[in-house]
Amino acid sequence: MLNWIFVGLNIFVAVVMAATAMLPAKPHKNVILETTLPVAQLKHPAVSKLTQQYIQQLWGLALLFSIGGLPMMFIHFDSLALLYFVLLIFALFSAFYGTEIHFIHKMSRLKCQQGWSLPITTVKIVDTQLVLTKNRNLLSINWFCGSAGLLVIGLGSLYFMLGWATSWPLILALVLCWGLFLLLYWIVAALPVRTLTAQPEYDQSMMLIVKHGRDK
Repeated sequence: MLNWIFVGLNIFVAVVMAATAMLPAKPHKNVILETTLPVAQLKHPAVSKLTQQYIQQLWGLALLFSIGGLPMMFIHFDSLALLYFVLLIFALFSAFYGTEIHFIHKMSRLKCQQGWSLPITTVKIVDTQLVLTKNRNLLSINWFCGSAGLLVIGLGSLYFMLGWATSWPLILALVLCWGLFLLLYWIVAALPVRTLTAQPEYDQSMMLIVKHGRDK
């Protein structure tokens, strides 16, 4: 029974990752695949072709990892099935994020090759102080209380339904995953927000270059 749960979770995660990773391929204002393009070029054939390739590759990965999880149905040891599931999930996340980064770079190269870099304007400047303040406004750690309560209820249910001998690998994995999220929250909260230089006008110019691009 646990094996079927792992297989279902793997397929669910693969589909959700594919659907989520597709969002950058949909234009937001004049940004597509994390690359700022002139509005007139958002429907350029080269851009459309690249985004279609990206979407097809995402669904191909979802299908590949869904099929890759099917062997878990034939593993008779829960500990081995859990280990296979965890390794598959890590590989799945790595593959999807690696694909997204790869196509973002391809879109940036296409922008440079076509000469679509936007001119830098000084009329609207980037407020670096606002960015700094926004980065520090994280959600309160109290938001983890709800997930902690659900975790305790889930762990208790697993223990009473399956017994300690069967449920301890899954209990350990769930506790470690929840602890990982808590650790990542602490790391993000502790990250120092630094300016590039001691002169704000230079920082604003650098951010504008990153946002709009500049021909070399």
